Amino acid sequence: ASLGMAPDMGAAMGTPDLKGTPLQRTGSSFVVEGVPRIVDGDTIVIDEGKGGKGERVRLLGIDAPESKQVCKEKNGKEYMCGIESQKKLQQLVGNDKVKCLANKRDMYQRVLGVCYDVRTGVDLNKAMVDEGEAIAYVQYSKAYLQDEQDAQAKKAGVWRGDFEKPWEYRKLKRQASQQLKSTVKIPKKKDTAAKAPPADADAGDDEL
Repeated sequence: ASLGMAPDMGAAMGTPDLKGTPLQRTGSSFVVEGVPRIVDGDTIVIDEGKGGKGERVRLLGIDAPESKQVCKEKNGKEYMCGIESQKKLQQLVGNDKVKCLANKRDMYQRVLGVCYDVRTGVDLNKAMVDEGEAIAYVQYSKAYLQDEQDAQAKKAGVWRGDFEKPWEYRKLKRQASQQLKSTVKIPKKKDTAAKAPPADADAGDDEL
């Protein structure tokens, strides 16, 4: 299957056709472009080294396994599907620049974007779903549902075995954490400032 090549794209990439993406009806109002750091299978950080922490971009309309998520092969053997997903996105991008089109941010100020590899023209959101390394985030967009069905039919990526939907995995993690907090009393420490979560922590992707 196609890796999501958008029409009329290449080294001199202009504004891509957003037909078939979550931005098809709304269009985009701003663009973020640069060489990204791949956080996981659906999150990148662009221009991280230019005087700040860079722009964190959440690939719109898809949901990839979390970094520590474990899935199962057809034979029942476990593997780190979150790491596999991150590596697939890194493989698709290489050292290329990406261009992310967006029209809003989420509650965590992450850009919600449809991202393309500037050199190859590949629609990264679509490609990740087509490769089975992410699934369509149908609660918010059905744009990549056909790509998910194609990946499932060819047993690509996570579809080759058993896995929890990423949003279900996060929900179970939160429930387990809340249950632990309700049963375990943690002694209070004096004069201890609250620590901020690490930059790559899961910052509520289920809210997207």
